[in-house]
Amino acid sequence: MNAMDNPISYTTPVSTPSTSTASVTGGSELRDEKASPSPTKTSSGTATVYGSRTDAGSSVKLEKGGDGDSQVFALPNLFVANGLFYDSKVDSHMLDVSNFSDDGRAWSLTLRSFVVGSVVACFGAAIYQVYVLKPVLAAVSSTFLVTVVYILGVSWAYILPQPAPLDQNTSPGTLSCFVARINPGPFSLKEHAVASIIALSGANGSLAVQTLCTQHLYYKTKLDFLSSFLAIFSTACFGCGVAGLFYHRTSQRPQSVYPNAVLNVSTIRAFHNGSDTRKPLILFSAAFFGMLAYETLPAYVFPLLNGVNIFCLASQKAPKLTIDAFTSLFGGASGNEGLGLFSVSFDWQFIGSSFMHLPISYQVNIWFGFALCYATVMGIYYSNIWNSWNIPILSTTIFHSNGTLYDQTRMLDEYFRVIPAAVESEGLPYLTGSFLWANMSSNLAVGSLVAHALCVMGPKALYPFYCTNKDRKLSPQRRFEEGLPEVPLWWYAVLIFLAFFAGLAVVLNQHEYLSEVSYIIALVVGAAAVPFAITLSAYLGHWVLPTPHMAKMVGSVVAYGRPLGIIYFAMWSESAVASALHFADQLKLAEYTKVSPKVAFYSQIWGLLLGGVVNHAVMLCIVENQGETFLSALGTNIWNGQVPQILNSEAVTWSLANDLYNIKAPYFIVPLCLLIGAVLGFLQFALHLCWPRLSFCNPSNLMLPVIFMYSSLMTFGITSSILSSILVGILSQLWLRHRHWSWFNNQSMLVGSAFDGGAQSMLLLLSFTVLGGMGSPKPFLQWAGNSIRGNVDYCNGNGALD
Repeated sequence: MNAMDNPISYTTPVSTPSTSTASVTGGSELRDEKASPSPTKTSSGTATVYGSRTDAGSSVKLEKGGDGDSQVFALPNLFVANGLFYDSKVDSHMLDVSNFSDDGRAWSLTLRSFVVGSVVACFGAAIYQVYVLKPVLAAVSSTFLVTVVYILGVSWAYILPQPAPLDQNTSPGTLSCFVARINPGPFSLKEHAVASIIALSGANGSLAVQTLCTQHLYYKTKLDFLSSFLAIFSTACFGCGVAGLFYHRTSQRPQSVYPNAVLNVSTIRAFHNGSDTRKPLILFSAAFFGMLAYETLPAYVFPLLNGVNIFCLASQKAPKLTIDAFTSLFGGASGNEGLGLFSVSFDWQFIGSSFMHLPISYQVNIWFGFALCYATVMGIYYSNIWNSWNIPILSTTIFHSNGTLYDQTRMLDEYFRVIPAAVESEGLPYLTGSFLWANMSSNLAVGSLVAHALCVMGPKALYPFYCTNKDRKLSPQRRFEEGLPEVPLWWYAVLIFLAFFAGLAVVLNQHEYLSEVSYIIALVVGAAAVPFAITLSAYLGHWVLPTPHMAKMVGSVVAYGRPLGIIYFAMWSESAVASALHFADQLKLAEYTKVSPKVAFYSQIWGLLLGGVVNHAVMLCIVENQGETFLSALGTNIWNGQVPQILNSEAVTWSLANDLYNIKAPYFIVPLCLLIGAVLGFLQFALHLCWPRLSFCNPSNLMLPVIFMYSSLMTFGITSSILSSILVGILSQLWLRHRHWSWFNNQSMLVGSAFDGGAQSMLLLLSFTVLGGMGSPKPFLQWAGNSIRGNVDYCNGNGALD
């Protein structure tokens, strides 16, 4: 359960920043003039301080306006969830930039920041793509990437020669100018910010690559490199262009904090606040290399550490029905083995550091989500709803009614269109009950989140359409931004134009799969969701919208009977939202660190494209060697094709929407859950208005989106890390945070990110050396801690030994 989050402190506004100026010069580098704000006291009234609290890893203060206290909760960046700051009383809060000043040096986009950012972007993109094809989806730690950028930047400044200081009457020579461009001196905050933007953009992932992976595995066709790059370019840049058109409408009000950017801003500033960074870096290095060495044990030498379960170990000679039941409920150390109840994992790559920093009240809602998943999935399976008893309990592929894999090639013609007669002879495809519950609970989360946003934010949820100049003047950071050269709107229009025609070229090259009209509709659907998505991201830090299922619903209408066409339809629409949100977050990071918007624009586009190319290269390499594993129903404890399986299974079933998802079809409950979730959200808000003192009616206490979302995240892959993640959270929040507050506040985020980075780095290395990512796998010797036959946790029911 790897993720990123950071609680944030609040104070009332007590000062107003002064106006700053900036300019851009030509050449290979862009220059931002120094902006030195001088805080002044507010002229109207006396500000009342409600209190300031600095939480783990945060050196950034937020200003809170209005009355009353506010609770903030963070949802980590997992799968379809990307950070939820759940604040039922949010009134007016903003990042405090009034006391921020940089080191006075103007250069931000230098050769050093470009190279360092690009190297870390390639590294992050490779880790991201490897984890896409692993049994557990894990985000690349942004704090880890930002810290690595700083280490490389400082090393560059220390190792390479620096220009000699010049007297006032001495003009620099050619050699001095060259050295100054190679190494302009100490690694500055702005360089750090630009390199981090490149690195974070590269590690963001490309939905186009996952679509190409699905096409390669299930449809046995591959695009040439040019078409693949055009698809990567189009999906990355179209959303960026649309986001640019709306960004200034969503960023100029005090409520537009963009919480996802705050953690990275906090980390960047912490390295440049004038304090000695040697001790934190020594601690980071020790934690990183310690975890790097340790990870070889659970990942290769001692896989039993992935999940130790006393019920599995004690049931070796139990009756078959007992072993099967224990495997379904307690097994979870291998891919799609079981629900992993009471399993304890010692593998940090699956545990992650996110639960270290989540507030305990938020984690309680996560526990409710886990409990709901255990009860519901086991109930669906043993009640034989949707024929679940005859199908594996956990899997994301499609089956026949007897539990054998469904061969979709028999129902498709040469252009991958459904043949109705073949469907009648083969029968309809079946999904596992757990996968259906995952779709249902994610839709319940989306519906309840939208209801919460509308109830709490009201018309602000749509305010990009009526934001006024007066509203934009309310934001203190706007005073800094006014002095920086804005990106002209026509730049975004040109970017949209280029992205549109790049995608159109891909569609024309595969005209049989998706028509030009369907392509345009897909872009319109995605673009229409962008303003609302950016609004939620700016206010709540959350972007979960009904785009995945809505895109497939609309795609099933415009591309009915064409599963590959639906996959491409969903790719264009969903990527527009995903890239738009990342683009807006990084623009906000640049704004908070006073980097020119033009520099941020260049940096993001480069990082996204570079990361997409690396994603594509890594995907091709791994799929070439592990393709059969990705097509299997269960996978292994090392590789699992759940992401391409999900894309394909949903596309195939939605291509048969009339038979599977209409009002009389067996899976009608899946799209209906969007409405049910919204009704539950509105009902909870109404009950809270009637009985405000009831805790379970308060959305800040009982968080329906969080409960439903986490209930959907443990229905595939490896599930043995659930209990360990809970224990890490309890230990951190109830003991470490209270007994060792100073260490927790100053070091826990750094140590957690080092653990994440160390585990992920070793997995990247092992994946391409001994685990089969490149060439044939080289398994470790068989012994009690490394069971070659069956599941690694010795829960060998449900045919694990067959």
